[in-house]
Amino acid sequence: MDITGLLLSKTGYIDDLMSNLAENAPVSSTVMPQLRAERVRCGLRDRVLGIASNSTEKHWQAVLLTTGAGVIETADETIQLEAPCLAWLPWRPDRRIRIRAGGVGFHLSVGEEVVAGSIGTNPESVDLRILVDRRIIASLEDDADVIQDSAHAFDLVVRELHRPRNGSWNMVAAQIRTVMVLLWRLSGIEDVALRTQGEPSRI
Repeated sequence: MDITGLLLSKTGYIDDLMSNLAENAPVSSTVMPQLRAERVRCGLRDRVLGIASNSTEKHWQAVLLTTGAGVIETADETIQLEAPCLAWLPWRPDRRIRIRAGGVGFHLSVGEEVVAGSIGTNPESVDLRILVDRRIIASLEDDADVIQDSAHAFDLVVRELHRPRNGSWNMVAAQIRTVMVLLWRLSGIEDVALRTQGEPSRI
């Protein structure tokens, strides 16, 4: 399917999301210290993405890259990221995510309490609970709608952390769950496969 026109029509929408607040620096919540959210605009230099406070605890990371490239680095492997893509990364203390100069997107770092609250207790929560402990890197080249939906979810988390109000926790949890469900759909991994200890997924 030719989605060039669709992608171009979404460009203005995503640009608006990226600039609708003056605050583009990483923000962590005092109410939810296990959560950090940020818009990513790298400019002329590479940028290493940080995690939420208390780096000794487990944290999961989600990255939406809408423009540019990046790299996931660990002691034993290097994985390239090419926009547009959506990535979910379970905890590894030696992991580093670096977005190349010119890269644009969003980043979340989420602790165990936030992950558990976002998964919830609905029927599909069993599959999400399995999914979150797998590395998922999904290309969004053929799905402009998912780019828009993902950008909206990430952006709403950033805005809620910048301006916490009544119900912010529920709003944030709902958006993180949206990202999880999008990854679940994109992965195409059957429940049986998810329950195995096979290779991480790259779509």
